[in-house]
Amino acid sequence: MGYTHYWTIKDAASWRKCLPQLVDDSGLIIKHSGVAICGNDYDLPPMLDKDEGISINGKDDGFEPFCLALDEGFDFCKTGRRPYDLVVCAILLRAHQLAPKVLDIHSDGRWNEVGWRNARELINQLWPDEAVTCPWGDAPDE
Repeated sequence: MGYTHYWTIKDAASWRKCLPQLVDDSGLIIKHSGVAICGNDYDLPPMLDKDEGISINGKDDGFEPFCLALDEGFDFCKTGRRPYDLVVCAILLRAHQLAPKVLDIHSDGRWNEVGWRNARELINQLWPDEAVTCPWGDAPDE
């Protein structure tokens, strides 16, 4: 199967209200991540569009594209723990901060594994006054 992150958008209207902020914040996450990011296709830039959503992949070392769309429903992204996993996890964490009741997030990873720890550190650097909590409710020692 592969290392995967899963999410469900539960309310499209509420999601669309927070998406412009998430798009802006995703640009900051990419900029400060130190990871080379491209769009859905390796030849395209990342798509960070307030009207269409977010679509990224790891440049030269991607796996599956990470796409956060506008509509309700379930989706997932297999990152294979490649470097762009940091950006995917950080965007999901920022989405959880902005819309915790609108987006359900789960992961094959554990909250205290290095991938999620690095994403938390990045989010804490960018938004130090906002709490970062586990979106799927793992105990801190797991």
